[in-house]
Amino acid sequence: MIAPGSPVSVLTELPRWVGWRNEKRASKPDAKRTKVPYTPGLRGRLARTDNPSTWASYDEACKMEGCDGPGLVMAGLVEVAALDLERLPRSCDRAHRAVGPRHLQASGELR
Repeated sequence: MIAPGSPVSVLTELPRWVGWRNEKRASKPDAKRTKVPYTPGLRGRLARTDNPSTWASYDEACKMEGCDGPGLVMAGLVEVAALDLERLPRSCDRAHRAVGPRHLQASGELR
C-alpha cells in the first residue's frame, strides 16, 4: 500500500487503479504466473489496460476482496516513469520494499 505523504501518494489521486491477482493464465503445468487485472467493484470482471471504464480509484482497488493488491494502470500515462521492483535481489528488504544505495544509483542512471 502507498503511505500517505510519500512522494508517490499523488498517484493515489488518479482514477487508474485495478485489483490484481497472481494467476496462471494457461492450463499447462509449466505456465508462468502473471498479474491479472480485475475491475474494482465488479467481482470477477477482468480489467483492461486500454479501457478506462474498467479502472477505479485507489481506495476502491484496495478494498477488493480476492485480489492480491492494487495496481496502477501505466498505459498512456506519459507523465510517470516507474521501476518494477518485483524481483528485488536478496540484498533488499523485501518486507519493506526498501532498496539500497546500489539500486538507487542504478535508477539514477536510467534518467
